[in-house]
Amino acid sequence: MTVSRLRDIPGIGVDVIGDAADAAGDPDILRLENLDTDLRPPRVAVELTRAAVDDDGANSYLPFQGHRALREAAAAHVGRLAGRRYDPGAECVIVAGGLNGILNTLLATVEPGQEVVLTDPIYAGLVNRVRLASGVPRFVPATAAQGGGGAGSGWTAAPERPAGAGWTLDPERPAGAGWNAAPERLAAAGWTVDPERLAAAVGPATAAVLMMGPSMPTGMVLGDAHWSALAAALERHQAWLIYDAAMERIRFDALPPSHPAAHPGLADRTITVGSASKELRMIGWRVGWVVGPPEVLADVNLVGLTNVVCQVGIAQAAVAAALTDPGADADVAAATATWKQRCAVILDQLAGYPVVRPDGGWSMLIDTGPLGLTPGETSRLLFERGKVAATPMGGWGPSGAGYLRLVFANETAERLTGLGDRFRRALG
Repeated sequence: MTVSRLRDIPGIGVDVIGDAADAAGDPDILRLENLDTDLRPPRVAVELTRAAVDDDGANSYLPFQGHRALREAAAAHVGRLAGRRYDPGAECVIVAGGLNGILNTLLATVEPGQEVVLTDPIYAGLVNRVRLASGVPRFVPATAAQGGGGAGSGWTAAPERPAGAGWTLDPERPAGAGWNAAPERLAAAGWTVDPERLAAAVGPATAAVLMMGPSMPTGMVLGDAHWSALAAALERHQAWLIYDAAMERIRFDALPPSHPAAHPGLADRTITVGSASKELRMIGWRVGWVVGPPEVLADVNLVGLTNVVCQVGIAQAAVAAALTDPGADADVAAATATWKQRCAVILDQLAGYPVVRPDGGWSMLIDTGPLGLTPGETSRLLFERGKVAATPMGGWGPSGAGYLRLVFANETAERLTGLGDRFRRALG
């Protein structure tokens, strides 16, 4: 029996594939299903965590809104990227991980039945939290650019299908000879979402726009054009921009993050939710932060007191040190370079498959329609015949049902070099 608030909330799929891979206990399985990473957290964070175990002050509920040093570090971190100053006492709350911050923020800003605008495909955990807060997701489709595999992959969008709708077989080519090659044989050009279409989705029923950049699972990067388009619409309808900044520095173009609060029209409407899990690789620490205008942060803090209550005590000094370390940006850049290399290996290995190149983040998508398979069938065949664990995207936005996700953060480039052979063994 399911209570009404759970009727439209499916699982995220990752748990099912991850449990199956764990149960198999086979070290040869490529773990491409879950957002883990083998790259170690900053050394200073590990050292301070060990020290905190013996610190009685770290074994406490207090202060409920987070240790002062961590609030100062998080407020300064967001302020540096947004080009403005935040008061760590009134404009920053520490939370038990980024998604705890997202849920707390939604509960503090969304009335039952109000809409929350998201791009599509998008992480099922964000969609499900909108619904858990009694909000209504409104999706704006992103499009996958023509030519979805590695350089010279031979994929092209079917002429009668909109960009991002998929690929087609060349009927003149013999079976197994490959897929319909575009004349210019484009490499994948990533995902895009039209800024004006994004802004047009904001209306009288909108409580918030929930954006993530780079987005998960697509790796789509948002920029100034999106923030400029949204500014007037959010002002007109008195809606919030909730910015999931968990991966904002994990960009493959080497450019700095485009933070919405840096836009003058959004400075007072942006609520930033950050996390130590991705950029700092501190997944098990379960520490995040919410930074924004004081009037809404007071409500976010109240929700936090009513929800998880507080964050992990022994983790807070470590996260503060990792954020403020003089080498923090270089540390994130080095990790990003490794993930980018692994991404490139997969794109090369899967040249000849409809893979859409990400512009950042930890994952990429494959359109399984041209393979004549559903994402679920593709996942099963890869697991059983290729020893590859990969998650189908059902529930990850309306268009997610057509895609399979590959995470490239947790396997070395050396192990990934056999991925093409595994695909061919599994899919023919």
